[in-house]
Amino acid sequence: MKGKSVTIGWRYHLGIHMVASQGPVDAVTGIKVGESMLWEGNITASSTLSVNKPELFGGDKSQGGVVGDIDLAFGEAAQPPNAYLQTQQGSPIPAYRGVMSFILKQIYLAANNPYIKPWAFRVKRIPAKTWYPEKADIGGDANPAHIIYECLTSDRWGLGYTSGNLDDAAFRAAADTLYSENFGLSFVLAEQTSVKELINTVLNHIDGALYLDQTTGKFTLKLVRNDFDPASLPILGPSNIVRMESFSRPGIADLVNQVTLIYQERDSDKKISVTIQDLGMIAMQQGVVPTTIQYLGIANATLANNVAMRELKTLTQPLARLKLIANRESFDLKPGGVFKFTWPDLGIVEMVMRITTMDFGTLNDGEVTIDAVEDVFVSVQSVFADPPLTLWTDPISLPVPVTDYFLLTAPYWLIATQFLGDNQTAIDSIDVTSAFLLGGAKNPGSSVSSYEFWTSTNNADDSNDQPGSLTSLFTPTATLSAAITETTTTLALIGAIDINQVANNTIALIESELIYLTAAPSASSVAVVRGILHTLPKAHAAGSRIWFFQDFFGHSEVEFASQITMYAKFLTETGKGVLPKANDTWRALTLNQSWGAPYPPGRVTINNVLRSTSIAGVNTDASIAWYHRDRSDTSAVNIGNDQSTNIGPEAGSTITIRVYSLKVGGSLVKTYSGLTGTSFNYTAAQAFIDNGNVAFTERRLEIFSVRGGLNSVEKHVISLDWTVNA
Repeated sequence: MKGKSVTIGWRYHLGIHMVASQGPVDAVTGIKVGESMLWEGNITASSTLSVNKPELFGGDKSQGGVVGDIDLAFGEAAQPPNAYLQTQQGSPIPAYRGVMSFILKQIYLAANNPYIKPWAFRVKRIPAKTWYPEKADIGGDANPAHIIYECLTSDRWGLGYTSGNLDDAAFRAAADTLYSENFGLSFVLAEQTSVKELINTVLNHIDGALYLDQTTGKFTLKLVRNDFDPASLPILGPSNIVRMESFSRPGIADLVNQVTLIYQERDSDKKISVTIQDLGMIAMQQGVVPTTIQYLGIANATLANNVAMRELKTLTQPLARLKLIANRESFDLKPGGVFKFTWPDLGIVEMVMRITTMDFGTLNDGEVTIDAVEDVFVSVQSVFADPPLTLWTDPISLPVPVTDYFLLTAPYWLIATQFLGDNQTAIDSIDVTSAFLLGGAKNPGSSVSSYEFWTSTNNADDSNDQPGSLTSLFTPTATLSAAITETTTTLALIGAIDINQVANNTIALIESELIYLTAAPSASSVAVVRGILHTLPKAHAAGSRIWFFQDFFGHSEVEFASQITMYAKFLTETGKGVLPKANDTWRALTLNQSWGAPYPPGRVTINNVLRSTSIAGVNTDASIAWYHRDRSDTSAVNIGNDQSTNIGPEAGSTITIRVYSLKVGGSLVKTYSGLTGTSFNYTAAQAFIDNGNVAFTERRLEIFSVRGGLNSVEKHVISLDWTVNA
């Protein structure tokens, strides 16, 4: 008997004419239906696209797919009426020139679901391509200078100015800079807006100014960049300022310490956010003070991060703002330009200001109104004038360089607990080969209150310089009044500075050794646990400096690669201003792997002797023992590496023992790796075999931890008199 067919669902075919944008465009590069990518490629002229994705939405058992022909009509000036539309609508019909059309010719586009999924088209059009074509396209995005150029000159949708109305040299210079910065933008203009609003949006993205030059009568594009020589800037002061309208500087409480920037990814068309924080400012303000900025012309994460950092740098600094009325000597100044501001009544000398707006007034009044903000690129170099001579002695002096300082690769424990709050997700997001730089300094006196911590990848004052924490507190410190051994736990101090600010249960640094304070220090002594975290106890000479740094240090929020050399400056600050960068010296530190490397094993003994120097007898075995340590257990910060306490071990960590022929120098004889227990019996017989059955009288053992290809930053080095002859 013949079975009957059963209808289990329906396929839907439809003809649709969709207009995506103005045309012609340069290329169509993608079509997306719902959340599925139907097609990707590069079509640059009107043509027919055949698609065959019947399983795009799960096929007949789900919601079908897309199969059929799509006419891409770019809207060229000579575009004829579409043949398919003529068969459906008759003649005559419009040719739809000047718009980008997609004509679906009765294609299969769904199954079992009568609701059409949304269609999205990725199109590309670079504006003003005939003007300066070499710099028009920046990695698939448009050069912002070209966007503004077309806004001003287009007689179709722009303001209709001629190219002669624009300062071509200024626009080309801006285009060159933006091209070198990889600063391309891609906009989706889906709502009605004025040309002026679009230009202002682009200017906000690129940090620029567009103005009509009063001298040439031409539109000029100016980028706010560090592209000037402060020594050559004009000065506005009492001689050419008619009156001061206002001058203000925000307090710390008014500053922002977190910027979230929302951008629109070009390929996915999704709005994505990046968040940048100033950890030092968060600590100072005792909480997050956030702001959110939308820059939807940015289309990639790299540029979004750079712009977010630009905005954070501006918002975290207490930049002065002013409004003044100047005479016609200021006529040559331009919006976006810079000048030096001097005003004795406020004690200000040559503060570099960036003009935000200008009003040139009328021909009769001869006055120019200027709104300006302290320039972010040189704000650290602004200084304040000395008061006039009086019988009063000024207690505030000019800033002086620090003389005593330390640089340190931030320990895992400090970053994990103080900056990340032991948040495991945040900890896991940081690569194990990363490193973070911090530093501290002794207060040099002379009314210095704090310092700005600057870093660089080289030792030159240039664009590689990055500001870290901009209001860093000086580190309490003292020196040893007597030498100490590896086992000394009460340290005699002398020359203590700010010691009363130090709390108990905090960590400190003496040379390269980290220690834990079991009690708050006095001016003459401190009780400690020796060799904590990734460091081992060491002997230190009298005069060695101790830094009580846990709550008192400068740092960079930048995540660096470990094992590179970084440089830092401490720019001290008084009420007279900040030490100019050129007046300080770059100090170098090669960053270690203390963030991702395992801790060394604790309390290594040979035949139950700690820090053994010899093995008694002849042909005596070496019984090596140790205790586990676990970097991820941040609660064990108070456990010294001489203590007989097992912690962990850290997942994936093992012990390696290297055997060398001499107590100092010599050659590598044998390596024992992958050890997972807490002991290793190195017999005299095995040692004799390892030495090629040749007698010896000395050996050096190096014992360290390994995890994920990273060795512990420090290792136990044990030099032994050991006689073995069989």
